[in-house]
Amino acid sequence: PADSEAEKEDLIAEFTEQINNLDLTGGAASRSSADLSNAKNSLAETEMLIRDALGYTETADALVAKLHAKAEALQDTMDRYPDFYPTIGEVNSPFGYRRHPITGETKLHSGQDIGSGTGTPIWAAAKGTVSYVGYEDGYGYHICIDHGNGLSTKYAHLSEMLVSVGDEVGKGDLIARMGATGRVTGPHLHFEVIRNGECVDPADYIGDFSQQTKKQEHQYDFYGCEGSKPRGRFFCLHRGITPKSADASLFNFFRALTARLLEIPERTTGVPPLT
Repeated sequence: PADSEAEKEDLIAEFTEQINNLDLTGGAASRSSADLSNAKNSLAETEMLIRDALGYTETADALVAKLHAKAEALQDTMDRYPDFYPTIGEVNSPFGYRRHPITGETKLHSGQDIGSGTGTPIWAAAKGTVSYVGYEDGYGYHICIDHGNGLSTKYAHLSEMLVSVGDEVGKGDLIARMGATGRVTGPHLHFEVIRNGECVDPADYIGDFSQQTKKQEHQYDFYGCEGSKPRGRFFCLHRGITPKSADASLFNFFRALTARLLEIPERTTGVPPLT
């Protein structure tokens, strides 16, 4: 019926507008990897909802193509999110105020110290561009990587640096080896996460102190300690993470639209193409 077709066209137009306005990467610096993964899963679910409602028609294909473009942008954001545990070893000094082991001064420790032996591999916590490679008295030899979205990471006290300024690196790429250069008491990685110009607790990105033993065992088994690149990617667990409310509300809206489309009579679903 004409009324049904008109209603369907209105709902499809509403679908299209919402997808065009969909921003899954906004505020990425303050979100979690679990949150971003939930958003990616919701995109896949939305694609299934579209196929349920419109089948394999040209209209459905156009909507799905828009979703795929959003998914690609979201994947790039996930790749640039620094949640890859950058080395092997125990955290022996977390982020926060402490008495400096050399000067005795109480001050903010701007990163997380992960101890192990000289030469232990150091991996990029996320995809990005190497923005600094050099030496300073405090940090010793160190590397900085700009991940975009207001996030960057720093890797300090290195014995060997394997990248140059301007290099593009992927999450999990080998970039350096652990050392004891600069002002240190022994070999370790000083790892920092900088968000919008301010140092924040790396544990909020790569995990908690209490989780380190489990993570180290996982990395030894899954990636190995040597080689030019780990054999996979490690996404840490986070405390109390829930899907971003705005995303959840939007996908609930998509579900409601699909339900309304399914209620319209004489719906043409089309036939999936042969593969």
